[in-house]
Amino acid sequence: MMKKLFLIMVLTCCCAVSYADKFDPIQGCNILGKTEWTPLQLSFWPISLVSEDTPVYGLDMSVNIFKYQKNACGFSVGLLTECDNFAGISCNVLLSGIKKNYGLNIGGLLTLCTENNGICIAAVNLCQMKNSSNFLQIGIINMADDGLQIGLLNHNPNALIPWMPLFNYSSGKKSLPPRNSDGVRWL
Repeated sequence: MMKKLFLIMVLTCCCAVSYADKFDPIQGCNILGKTEWTPLQLSFWPISLVSEDTPVYGLDMSVNIFKYQKNACGFSVGLLTECDNFAGISCNVLLSGIKKNYGLNIGGLLTLCTENNGICIAAVNLCQMKNSSNFLQIGIINMADDGLQIGLLNHNPNALIPWMPLFNYSSGKKSLPPRNSDGVRWL
């Protein structure tokens, strides 16, 4: 066991020294750097195949504690992941943070979304309450400004009844006053 741990530490140091110009303290080192796109992104901190800016069209697999990929389309697996634009199937053990979701997002404990044009399944689903859109949330607790919610407790301020158990729905932002440029509601 100690030999394996020592070998991992040596490989990590070699990677950091060999790829010093591509080393980022959060993302680690990117072996191939930034490419136009990739069908495969594998990462085990501090080593990943490509940069976080490289679009992934295929499999995005991460064993990192935290993983960020700007754009991904296909199948994504991780512990704590963040993505700007995602289409496909995403399975995350703890947390999933997606700005724009166009697929099936299974977030484990928590899913944070700005725009959910797909399906979010997690214990807690939060669609940010600032110019958000939501299609479907399934979980224990769901919060969004519109869309369909199925769960133990659902909050939708634009629905006929904002807090509803089991099911809640609204088609848009009808009942609330408009927001200013900072996202604050006018009173």
